[in-house]
Amino acid sequence: MTMLEMVLIAAGLSMDIFAWTTCRSTLFSCIGRKKLLCFTGVFGIWELVSVSLGFYVAELLRYARVLEGSERFLKFFVAVIFLGLAVRMLLLAMGKKLIDERRQDEIAFLPLLQDTWAIAGRTFLAGFAVSLCNTGVVQQYVLLLATGLLMAVLGLYAGYAYGFQVRTKALLAGFLCLLAADVIFVVRLL
Repeated sequence: MTMLEMVLIAAGLSMDIFAWTTCRSTLFSCIGRKKLLCFTGVFGIWELVSVSLGFYVAELLRYARVLEGSERFLKFFVAVIFLGLAVRMLLLAMGKKLIDERRQDEIAFLPLLQDTWAIAGRTFLAGFAVSLCNTGVVQQYVLLLATGLLMAVLGLYAGYAYGFQVRTKALLAGFLCLLAADVIFVVRLL
């Protein structure tokens, strides 16, 4: 994958994190260091684990020679993964999700872990797909982790300051980034 495609993928996936943290931060009366460290720590750990798993599962399949001779199919599979992630974000942006707007200043760790697990699953798919394209692990770690953590922090503050309105715009921006990366990838393949 080219660097432009990787940057667009990282930006698109990080918008998912941004949208989620935006919704969560509207519930807090203040954003302190404890909440900031908790959110970035949990996201950082889950993102690190999911990117690593995606990379190593692809490497394991490559090592077992399961992927040998199927380069065209793999590229098609990668394009489908990113298109699926993009469409999911578009559907989320178009849907009206009911949000419980009760003030809650304490962080509920079980819901936080459940939500980050779902986001980490999408990061796993992206890491797996990018690894199938022989993209280096350093690029994946730097781009996916750095943008994910940055957007988690920005999402906390954006939601606290602007509320739920930012969520839809973030999801649409993520959709456009992932769609652009997918289109560039497919055009480059053809």
